[in-house]
Amino acid sequence: MVSPLQYLANTPKQLMAWASTNITTRQRLLEENQQFRLNELKYHEQGMQLDIIKHENERLRSLLSSPLRSELKKMVAEILSVDSDPYSHQVVINRGARDGVYEGQPVLDALGIVGQILHVGQTTSRVILITDISHAIPVRVERNGLRLLASGSGQIDRLNHNFVAQSADIQAGDLLVTSGLGGKYPEGYPVSTVTFISKDESREFMRVYSTPIAQIDRLRYILLLSKEAPLSIFAPKQSQTSKPNEDKKASKIKVIN
Repeated sequence: MVSPLQYLANTPKQLMAWASTNITTRQRLLEENQQFRLNELKYHEQGMQLDIIKHENERLRSLLSSPLRSELKKMVAEILSVDSDPYSHQVVINRGARDGVYEGQPVLDALGIVGQILHVGQTTSRVILITDISHAIPVRVERNGLRLLASGSGQIDRLNHNFVAQSADIQAGDLLVTSGLGGKYPEGYPVSTVTFISKDESREFMRVYSTPIAQIDRLRYILLLSKEAPLSIFAPKQSQTSKPNEDKKASKIKVIN
């Protein structure tokens, strides 16, 4: 007769213990779930960072394995910004006078000629691309040696070739390479591929367009060519506000190619 009374008397206590345990367990599960979510976000971010590093390594390997004459030195630079003016095809890179950059220095990517150095600062420089309307580069047809002038059209995927005689031996698909004339660009580097030819007998010259070999609209890392060994082929690690004494010490370091 007493057992039911004891059971009823203990029921509130048991309910309170069960509710307390359940609430604690649920709170712990919520906290663990939140922590798992945070860890998942962190791991996803780390995965994206690894993908970025992987792609950067692939681009750098492609750059450094690009064909280059033995007497020419190469230096890797990274693009910092792109000119917002749609009529000006120029970019800014993280290399300057203290790295040995000079005006007129040829620039290329893993596929072909990109442009040349236009202005040089102490730590950065401005590059004018071959598609800029104010830029021109002497080229030749690789198949037969015909000399042409490749002028920027202001369009990222087109170069113009003016004053091409109607009798000129040029065909769609011909590869145009640097001719070496003018002394700006070394001879034999790919520039563009002929994509359009229009012959009109009523005109003195034919219309010829070509498409740049270099991926002008996808540039991230580029190569600077020179006959002098750079201080470092990779981007400088010291800050832009380094002291003059530190710059002098860095200039004394011998670089082994």
